[in-house]
Amino acid sequence: MGFKKKFVCFILVLFVLVIGASGCSKPEQKKANDGESQAELKEDGGAEQFPAKPITLIVPAAPGGGFDTVARPLAQVGTQYLGVPVVIKNIAGVAFTLGATELVKSAPDGYTLMFSSITPLVQKTVEVDYGPEDFDYICTVDVETYAWAVNSNLPINNVDELFEYMRQNPGKLVAPWTGSEYTEAVLLLLQEISGGEFRIVTTTSAAEGAAAVGGGHMDFYLGSYSAIEGLADAGLVKVILTYPYYEDMPVVREGTPTLADYPELEEQYLKIPDPPKFISLPTGVPEERMQILEDAFHQVYEDEGFQALAKKLGLVTKWFGREEVTKKASDYLAFIEEYYKNR
Repeated sequence: MGFKKKFVCFILVLFVLVIGASGCSKPEQKKANDGESQAELKEDGGAEQFPAKPITLIVPAAPGGGFDTVARPLAQVGTQYLGVPVVIKNIAGVAFTLGATELVKSAPDGYTLMFSSITPLVQKTVEVDYGPEDFDYICTVDVETYAWAVNSNLPINNVDELFEYMRQNPGKLVAPWTGSEYTEAVLLLLQEISGGEFRIVTTTSAAEGAAAVGGGHMDFYLGSYSAIEGLADAGLVKVILTYPYYEDMPVVREGTPTLADYPELEEQYLKIPDPPKFISLPTGVPEERMQILEDAFHQVYEDEGFQALAKKLGLVTKWFGREEVTKKASDYLAFIEEYYKNR
């Protein structure tokens, strides 16, 4: 065989080998591309991979307040069932609306949630760039027992003495207010029933208001019992009334009257619906992710460790899933619209 023929054969063999190698490498390339797609899917958050990074739980109030007290065990136990850290982010101020604003501006991907009452969603006393339609709800895990309390140095030991003092000293009793429309509605109702008047002073949180009443800087506290319990145990305030909204809720302070002991007051009072607290998120989060979050927090609620933490903190636990809490929010929104329309 001549040199030319040998060269041609060599080129043909080399060509076949190159083509064969190229064909064999294609599956490897495809596999690499598939790997990249899976990574992108995980990063972009397909339902089966969610959650794949830490979740932020906004608390629109200062540390130590009522919302913060519930949010911390939620985050602590929630980390176990979601498989990623749940990180508390306190954003206090402007009647809870700063935290709500940050939530609404976040990406609707399920990685930013908020724990609060409905107050920042229906705020009428502060101008905001959002409305109730910008939120969806995951669940409720606790409900409040509310309380009325006065500074221990005041000559007030029960509801009748409170009303009498209000009539005899109009505007003298100072009551803290966080911007909650619920608290405002109740304070105005008490003024109407008693014929007296409060002097209402704005505070940033229930904890701040409770501390001011306990320290003698303010006089009358109306709000979460959990925020005032320690002060009552220390003898700094007198709890003159508690009122659970649900019949199956436990008595939180033995020997203290409840609304049931004042039927006429109860009839008026319960026209103001319970303002729900819930975990919320911005609208637009995919249904699959919302379901994953609801399922995980239901596991948190049923967890013995969470229930033990809740009991230690004086919380009253009660579960409402997405459907129930959405209805409760809708009912409360209707009440608020009617309330402000008639003011």
